[in-house]
Amino acid sequence: MAETATFWGLSFSPWTEKARWAVEHHRLPYRYREHTPLLGEPALRLRARKRPAGRPASVPLLIDAHGVWTESDAIARHAEAVGSGAPLFSAEHDPAIDRWASRSDEALRSVRALVLAAMNADTQAQVELVPPLVPGPLRAPMRGISAMGIGFLARKYDTDPSAIAAHTATVSRFCEAVEASLGDGEHLLGDALSYADIVAAVVINGILPLERTFADMPATRRTWTRPELAERFAALVAWRDRLYAAHRP
Repeated sequence: MAETATFWGLSFSPWTEKARWAVEHHRLPYRYREHTPLLGEPALRLRARKRPAGRPASVPLLIDAHGVWTESDAIARHAEAVGSGAPLFSAEHDPAIDRWASRSDEALRSVRALVLAAMNADTQAQVELVPPLVPGPLRAPMRGISAMGIGFLARKYDTDPSAIAAHTATVSRFCEAVEASLGDGEHLLGDALSYADIVAAVVINGILPLERTFADMPATRRTWTRPELAERFAALVAWRDRLYAAHRP
């Protein structure tokens, strides 16, 4: 039996979601640990000390008997190498998968900027994001903890939340590219699920989250929702829903 890996992530992060999807697709045993931005940073830096030079310590992070894996794409490829299940990568499609992964990361950086800007302006979301251990009566007075975390993430990833139009345009261009590549099909590459589909689907989560996401956090869900893009790309939202229903119920 394979040794159980440890996976650190942020449950609402699209980078965590795409890596976790690949890990679970390949039936890799793991225990999940939720990372707390700002407060959990020292421990994260220690765990990710073998990361490439110049890159901030970040989640997702997977540690198993084979080593430390510090990025979504690397985690997905590692899961394929040591796990089981149908392949998400192939020699035939690898160059295209890499291009989609790169474009997805660009779009997700803009999603992150839009979400942080919305969170910074939404006091209800800040209350919802206060760590769970804080009791109910103290959550509103302590929303400053969330505001500090939001500011920390913006600085850590050199994010400019004020460039709303530019970030929205970046996400829109990505959605247009996915729409054009899908055509009447259900997959970006070939006729089976690939990692390209996964990295595209998580961007759609950044314009309209899944129903099950933030089910008890309506204000946080609001900060992740771009109504104008969700309406414009309603067909992509429906495609994302079908993809999850078929491959990640």
